[in-house]
Amino acid sequence: MSDVSRGDGWWQASDDRWYPPEEHPDLRPAPPVHQGDDVAGPAAEDDQAPVAKAEAAAPTRVRDQYAIGDAPLRGQPSTVGGGIRRGRALALVAVVVVVIVVVVFRAGGGHGTNFAGVVTGVSATDAHTLQVEVVAKNTGHNPGTPTCTVDVSSPGGQDTGTGHVTGTKALQPGQEGEYLTNLTITNGGAHNVQVSGAVVDCSDS
Repeated sequence: MSDVSRGDGWWQASDDRWYPPEEHPDLRPAPPVHQGDDVAGPAAEDDQAPVAKAEAAAPTRVRDQYAIGDAPLRGQPSTVGGGIRRGRALALVAVVVVVIVVVVFRAGGGHGTNFAGVVTGVSATDAHTLQVEVVAKNTGHNPGTPTCTVDVSSPGGQDTGTGHVTGTKALQPGQEGEYLTNLTITNGGAHNVQVSGAVVDCSDS
């Protein structure tokens, strides 16, 4: 402190005295920062809080969506075992059905008895009546009695007739039977019907 300036940097205070440069208020050092003090302050804490919250909310594990989709809901039974049991039950039923069909076939039911029929002759007894001779053969594995349906027509199809014939006794496998039946022919054209226009279908009666 002096009543007059002593060189560059000296400054005059409000008391009209001169002071050295190092005592100027603008050159006073800032208060020291002690180790451990939070320099960033509350604002820094506020900036870091959203990041910490976001990290806390982020999932730490991703579950397998396929495993979740395949698993049964809580409280609901699993259908895997039931599906296997149903599949085995259906397979067993199919086997039983096949066995029954085979037994019926061999016992004479179903296709165990088959017949093949053929018209061997036709003869008009008058204009409206045609006598038809049918031969039926047992082509199956079991004995049976044939029933045959006969359809006849003239070459042009104008004269037609239908009839049935049933055997009187059973035929053994491989055995043939001859049968006669009379058919009524339309339009009085019994004389126009030929063997080639006759069709016969036989089955077990």
